[in-house]
Amino acid sequence: MYTTRGCFHNPTRDRGRIIGRARAESAVDLLEQPVTIGGREYAIGCELSLLQLLPFSEGVILADLVEQLTVFPRPHA
Repeated sequence: MYTTRGCFHNPTRDRGRIIGRARAESAVDLLEQPVTIGGREYAIGCELSLLQLLPFSEGVILADLVEQLTVFPRPHA
């Protein structure tokens, strides 16, 4: 699970963090009724099982891991 820099309304202080682990328990599908979170509407979703959640303001800063993760594109030298 990931929180963005702006998740707690202070992107100059906060960093994007990995804050927990969850497992998808269903396929992603259209919701019968969209869910609104923070003024944004989400029309698709899935069932999740929460496996681990860290205390508030804790977690691994994602930017510190980018060089180690192949999922992020590499800038051309």
